[in-house]
Amino acid sequence: HVRAAVVDGKIYVIGGSINYEYDPATNNWVEKTPMPTSRSWFGIGVYQDRIYAVGGNSGFGVNEVYDPSTDMWENKTSMPIVRDQVDASVVNGKIHLLTSDSHDVYDIVTDSWSNKSIMLFPQDAYTASSTVFEGKIYVIGPNHTQIYDPETDSWSLGSSSPDSLFNVAVCSTTGVMAPKRIYVFGGYKGSLEPTGVTQVYDPKNDTWVLGASMLTARSGLAVAAVDDIIYAIGGGLYWGNSETVNERYVPFDYGEPELTPTPLVTPSPSVPELSWLAIAPFLVSIFAVVLVIRYRKIVHG
Repeated sequence: HVRAAVVDGKIYVIGGSINYEYDPATNNWVEKTPMPTSRSWFGIGVYQDRIYAVGGNSGFGVNEVYDPSTDMWENKTSMPIVRDQVDASVVNGKIHLLTSDSHDVYDIVTDSWSNKSIMLFPQDAYTASSTVFEGKIYVIGPNHTQIYDPETDSWSLGSSSPDSLFNVAVCSTTGVMAPKRIYVFGGYKGSLEPTGVTQVYDPKNDTWVLGASMLTARSGLAVAAVDDIIYAIGGGLYWGNSETVNERYVPFDYGEPELTPTPLVTPSPSVPELSWLAIAPFLVSIFAVVLVIRYRKIVHG
């Protein structure tokens, strides 16, 4: 149950007493400074190239921030109430931390906390996972796709995933290198049987399809996308078992970026062209005035 975050094209896998940096360009791992407070089930988010690790099962509701450029951590204002099994999403400089019965929002700029509407159906990080798609938060778990709109502080429902699975990993593509979609990896069925299934959701059409399965079936893994290529890291086959696998997934239609509609430009009003017939009387008047002035000069010397 590690968490993953991306900064400057590198993936940071954090949890317990580890913090590893993975560089997809070189396929190498480097050990970094771990969290000051060892924990799991915390929420993770990135804002302005800094990684926020909030809550979790430490018992303190800590809010610790990691700067990859300096490999250093610092403390921010802790959660007002200690939360475990937290899932986090960042929208417009605010971290939304969701549990089955709470919705805490951390404002990064003001270093302050507030509360927002809770989910329609209780879910926590053990059962569901979330991602941000076009400014809205999608929480995907067994039987429900719950959508939160920060602008209206309201929840709605999308269509449920084809396979009802617990403890999945979720991330989204950006449309830069692959069309915008939400990808749901792994999880387990009610019998605790792990799966390697990949489920793909298109929020615009509210439809699901299946993608290529993971090479290693597991739940509790972390996923992260770099240049719209997704890396599925860690996880386990059963409780108490951990995997170190790192599998690379190329999404549907990779290399065919989603076209952004060109905004219509309303032409500015232009001055209508004047025809010669329209300006002829004006020119004749000027010419007549000039003749009168010249005549008076001649007559009066």
